[in-house]
Amino acid sequence: MELGVPTMIMTRKGFTGIITNNFAGLGFSNEAPVVKEWPWDLFTAEGDLSVIDAEVNTVIKGLTQWEPQIRETGIYPPDMVTVTADNYEEAYTKMNYTFLQYQWGDGLPLTPPTAKTVDWILTGTDLDPTSTVGHYGKFYPKGGILTVHSLAVCLALAGGRPEYLPVIIAYAEAMQEPDFAHESMNTTTCSTWPACIVNGPVAKQIRLSSGYGCFGPDPLFPANGSIGRAMRIAQQNIGGALPATGSMAIYGHNRHTNTVFAEDEEGLPEDWPSLSEERGFAKGSNTALVAAVAGINNINTYGKGSSPLVGGFNLQNLLYTYQGFMAIPSTNNTESSYYMGDIKGKDSGILVVPRYVAKAFSEGGWTKQDVKQWLYENARIIDLPNVREWAESQKIDGALAVFGDDWYPVPLYTSPDDVLIAVAGGEQSGHNAYLQHGTSWSINQIKEIHLPTNWDELISQAEKDLGPRQL
Repeated sequence: MELGVPTMIMTRKGFTGIITNNFAGLGFSNEAPVVKEWPWDLFTAEGDLSVIDAEVNTVIKGLTQWEPQIRETGIYPPDMVTVTADNYEEAYTKMNYTFLQYQWGDGLPLTPPTAKTVDWILTGTDLDPTSTVGHYGKFYPKGGILTVHSLAVCLALAGGRPEYLPVIIAYAEAMQEPDFAHESMNTTTCSTWPACIVNGPVAKQIRLSSGYGCFGPDPLFPANGSIGRAMRIAQQNIGGALPATGSMAIYGHNRHTNTVFAEDEEGLPEDWPSLSEERGFAKGSNTALVAAVAGINNINTYGKGSSPLVGGFNLQNLLYTYQGFMAIPSTNNTESSYYMGDIKGKDSGILVVPRYVAKAFSEGGWTKQDVKQWLYENARIIDLPNVREWAESQKIDGALAVFGDDWYPVPLYTSPDDVLIAVAGGEQSGHNAYLQHGTSWSINQIKEIHLPTNWDELISQAEKDLGPRQL
């Protein structure tokens, strides 16, 4: 496509917003192209195509006569937003209303991203504020330029601090990797979000929780909620992932804070490496692993079975319970590798176990690799009549290539290395969590977190501002 060349898009009703957003991401103004909406049921197998005949002249006109009003493209930084009022309280309220009117907010109170506040946030990195972040340097579908400065603005809006900035930069870099497919995650009808798991001493330094309530906000560990919220604001304000216009997520759950937490490295048994160590990083490295997820299932730790208890847990029963939760039929569990025939690593969710469950497995003779091997061999989509019909109709060439005649029931993983197990959660260890895989095409990514030269000063100031850290 070139600027000024007539272009016609035919889409189903309700998708015009996301189409124009995508064109903006390609560098076009959202006046292009001419969009013709068709009834939703036209795009089903039984759709009545006769309605196209009545509208064919509209299509012809769009392809032959359309001309743009905008004749040049470029990057034009917007002016600063100015809010005036008689007092601070009124100005604060007015700012929040203004941001909602421009669709820059999320419905919760925002911290004013003044130049002073943003400059303070930027002390959390040695990078040039104007430098772009990640492979694309953009957030799709809108294609807004993703810079260090724009991330700092989002962090300021979410009430963040400078010491959070290195983490959200690594978070964004991981999402920018092509195999993560953030453009699909941001736009799909699946209600998916980017979960981020942090390893290394940085987690404790910035008060990122790995224990009780680590999937949500906590006043003693404010980094979890603030970083996750800032990333959601970035997805929306930079990427254009607004409901019904940029994101078509049917439900869009877990959006205020995404899911950002630390791995409980102190709770890891000696034969259970951390997520970052499994990915080739040295022990003690600061990293952020990001995966697209679409649901959180609670798995009760306790249950009866014939095998003996280890550390108070029936490990055999627990493994089969894990398998059962993973076996729920979903194309998100299988599609990326099997239907497309592109075997390059397989995501099928994240299993999060608390420290004493991990310890029990270790005491029972199960290394982390042993658990991953068992799940690789046994975690398969549950065998139901409709599932077999669905699977056979899809001609899963990728699964055939890897498993041959053993392709059904459909395996969740193509290798034990694809199984993601993190150790986190409250020490009582009575429950586990399974974060179901989200966007079918997305493969989890990990990036190193780079700390600025003034890191010790930032942490020292945080101690003064927030009080002593909870150890």
